Amino acid sequence: MSSTVLAVPPEDCLGDFDELLLTDHMAWLPEWHPCCLKGLKDIAPATVQWVQQELGYDAATRRLGGIAALFTLMVAFRHPLGLPFGVACVEADPVLQFAALQGPKWGSGSSQRVECWVLVSTEAFAEQCLAEQPLSQTSSAGHTEYRPQEDGYLRADPADMMLNRFLERTQGLGTTAQVPQVLYRRCQRWGAAYARPRPAPASPGDAMDNLGECWRVPATRIYSAGDYVCPVGVQRAVDAAARSGLAAAEHMARDLLWGGPTT
Repeated sequence: MSSTVLAVPPEDCLGDFDELLLTDHMAWLPEWHPCCLKGLKDIAPATVQWVQQELGYDAATRRLGGIAALFTLMVAFRHPLGLPFGVACVEADPVLQFAALQGPKWGSGSSQRVECWVLVSTEAFAEQCLAEQPLSQTSSAGHTEYRPQEDGYLRADPADMMLNRFLERTQGLGTTAQVPQVLYRRCQRWGAAYARPRPAPASPGDAMDNLGECWRVPATRIYSAGDYVCPVGVQRAVDAAARSGLAAAEHMARDLLWGGPTT
């Protein structure tokens, strides 16, 4: 779907396509962001504005306040740590909230076992990192620019802090007393990872067709579904995304069967 296709009257905006389903909240971000859906603001400016308000877009930080941030760390150790668990929730820790063993893997051309873990940061730690290196910046010309992830940064400060915290919390739990040799480590920045709990949505008026567990851009067959759409009451993001997606699928099927948007 290109921006040129969307830059036409709403009733014709999908061209040869029957339906469009938006499952990522980043489609609704301002157009400086590389993940926004170009042209959406042209055909539905009031809708874009309502969604940004609903998801708590903050012009000062240039982020959606209703979407939480996370950092993940992928780390590979030369030898197994011998920990008595493969999955762990980390309680009362400022840096880590979850750790998962990816299963011992064989190094390429080597008979030695390599053990890989994925570590998930706390929201507070991610916010601290984003405060130090934001997702966007203002150019010398006064324009907002997206700041891509820099490999040197992701392999340095956040990675070191998360790795060191993991080793501190697991010290004495493994079968080896040696300091493990790290073969690989790299963070992934998730500036908008999952929807935070929020109050019931404000009435969109004519800006959006609020269908309960999914949204539809008025006068179009453009739907929005995901954990950020499903109303309050569904606590788990996976459940919320599934329910929202099913609701959107039902409405889209009715559109195709009955020849137009239904309620």
